[in-house]
Amino acid sequence: MASKNLLSRRALVGAFAAGALAAPLPVRPASAQSRSINAVSLSANTNRVFDELLAGQKLFEEFGVAPQTVAVADGTKVIASLVSNSSDVCMQLGFASVIPAIQAGAKIKVIAGAGIRPELAVYSAKPEIQSVADLVGRTVAVGPLGAHLHMLMVTLMRKKGVDYTRVQFVNVGGAADAFRAAAAGRVDAAPGELAFYGNPEKYGVHALKDGATWLEVPEYLNQVAIATEAAIEKQGDAIVRMLAAYRKLYQFLNSPKSQEAWLRAVQKVLNTASEEEAATQWNHYQKYKQWAEDLVVPEDRVRYLQDLNILLGTQKAPLDFDKIVDFGPARRALALTA
Repeated sequence: MASKNLLSRRALVGAFAAGALAAPLPVRPASAQSRSINAVSLSANTNRVFDELLAGQKLFEEFGVAPQTVAVADGTKVIASLVSNSSDVCMQLGFASVIPAIQAGAKIKVIAGAGIRPELAVYSAKPEIQSVADLVGRTVAVGPLGAHLHMLMVTLMRKKGVDYTRVQFVNVGGAADAFRAAAAGRVDAAPGELAFYGNPEKYGVHALKDGATWLEVPEYLNQVAIATEAAIEKQGDAIVRMLAAYRKLYQFLNSPKSQEAWLRAVQKVLNTASEEEAATQWNHYQKYKQWAEDLVVPEDRVRYLQDLNILLGTQKAPLDFDKIVDFGPARRALALTA
């Protein structure tokens, strides 16, 4: 069962906004007093742009936190970094592999929502592959089996009535690696970032007509923030301040006023990306409000992913919601940014 102390989404946000659950922390400028914390992130293009935006908006300085961040190739490496206590927190991670890790004994907790819905499309350089149904008997590039890219593709195939057991999944690394493998023809198809969706022909690929995951499987919870239990206990203040910085970034990205900063950050970080690609991604954020401004993780989506994990054998049995989440830091971050 879910913890009786957990509130509904509406009640939770309302209570936080009123400051009823936690007193706001004093905001300090960047200085020797800034809280240091070890963070781990994925080396995906979007994460790199987010890093640039966080720096450009001086959000870490605003909330007095100084994360020391290392980037890794995929979600399994993020989990390994946290389990080994090399890192304390990850602000954006595909959710699929988190619960199996907790069930296996990892002392980590989900502390907030991040990406509300998936934002990858499926691409192919093979003209005969136009839909998800055409992937039967084909090779599809993903990351580690049971991790985010693989689980997302399985979810999409099941939704479209495609037998995923008749598809050969190939572990090539992260989303950028998967897209390159498809563009080079080393595999028949792969998920890739939505920035390419507006003009995939530039890379010699096309988007599958039913492969836009944000439209086809919006119920799939894309990303969450996670932290070690030790860090929540010992460095809770720094975690709260990081969440506050990310919440303010999410609010910014979901608003029209972010357009110029987004385009500038993409151009600076991804100098091969066109303005059209940057605009495709930004317009998506405006339309779908991709980022979890309320930091809430919906319980029904957690249950949905647990059912999928159990189906694929990556999870033995469902876990109670309060064994997975600790929303204490999110409550304090929402109060801080109210």
